[in-house]
Amino acid sequence: MKKIIFLVIMLLLLFPITANARSGCCSHHGGVSGSCSSSGRQICNDGTVSPSCTCASTYKAPTYTYGCTDRKAKNYNPSANRSNGSCIYPIYGCTDSNAKNYNSNSNTDDKSCEYIKEINEVEPIIYTTYYSTDNSNELEAGAVITEGQNGSKEVVYTVVVDANGKQLSKKVKNEKIVKEAVPEVIYKPEQKETNANSNNINETETSFTDICLTYFVFYIFNYIYVKKSKDKKLIISDILKQKKFTMIFLIVVYVMLFFPMFIDSIIIITKLIKKLYRWKG
Repeated sequence: MKKIIFLVIMLLLLFPITANARSGCCSHHGGVSGSCSSSGRQICNDGTVSPSCTCASTYKAPTYTYGCTDRKAKNYNPSANRSNGSCIYPIYGCTDSNAKNYNSNSNTDDKSCEYIKEINEVEPIIYTTYYSTDNSNELEAGAVITEGQNGSKEVVYTVVVDANGKQLSKKVKNEKIVKEAVPEVIYKPEQKETNANSNNINETETSFTDICLTYFVFYIFNYIYVKKSKDKKLIISDILKQKKFTMIFLIVVYVMLFFPMFIDSIIIITKLIKKLYRWKG
């Protein structure tokens, strides 16, 4: 029994000492929180670290792999878990400094590069054909006086091609005649002028005259009939009732359109035929 009492007294004496020792570590910082910092120091209740009281730390500092963490970037690093601001994003364009459309700002080639080159070609000059009426050598019609010969020229082209060598454009830079072409001369007898054109003109003039005469005959026929019969049901009857200038204008339209004048003529002819039958009857 004495031993048990002695043990209890010892525990009571030791406990306050330990508590006071721990609270003394952070006595001005709200006491000890019971947590241990990564440096092995006691963490106080106000979040500060005790400068003197140590403890056994279980804290393990995280490890970081720095790099570009953006999948859209050219230099994306799948192993990185902390960005270091090194991401490089693609700028598309021609990246070949030898190309005519090289873009110094681009870092990703988009296959748009174009290259300039020169090519030389020899091309034929096709001879032209002329006709001559000179028959001093008594040639037949169609005989060749001078035989034609093709010439040739050397042409330098400026060509633009793409990255695959496909031609995009082609322009002549300069050209030089290597051999002049010789024109071909053919004998062609001199022909006398025909009256075909004049005949056509005369025929056209005759046709126009005939048309005008026909219009005039129809108009005079209708006019005489109206004046004698005083028929008020015809188109020309209404025209002749108008005032002077209106009447002249309507007569011109009446004649030029021809169709109204033709209708009047048909009506008049029909009436004359009926009248003739009644007279015979």
